[in-house]
Amino acid sequence: MNMTLTTFDGYPRDDLDIAQIRSTRARIIWLRNDYKTLMSKIETGLHKHHAQNLSTRQLDPSSSRDTAEMGVNAAEYRSLDPPFAKVNNVVPASPADEAGLKAGDKIRRFGSVDWVNHEKLSKVADIVQRNEGVRTPS
Repeated sequence: MNMTLTTFDGYPRDDLDIAQIRSTRARIIWLRNDYKTLMSKIETGLHKHHAQNLSTRQLDPSSSRDTAEMGVNAAEYRSLDPPFAKVNNVVPASPADEAGLKAGDKIRRFGSVDWVNHEKLSKVADIVQRNEGVRTPS
């Protein structure tokens, strides 16, 4: 597209089909303009769609169109992460026991840790060590 079509002294180059190159360049410019127009229309449509979706969610935050189609509300949808750990035992009178945790329960989220980032449960141990002896609000 940026190659010169003339010689150093301003005459058309004899090794190129100038007419073909100019018509091809014009077609490419035309297609680029069409592409820009199309992308602008798509962007406008996406903004309208997401604005409408956001206003719908603000009116009824407990459900959205996506989760409603699946038959679950938004709170249940967030809890559908796959479990990454299983409780083997719970020490009586421990914070876990007071919270109602039982042997066999499956852990889907532990603080900021979930099935994606638990790193073979080492992050769970880090969180427990950092919060050992810290009382949680009741």
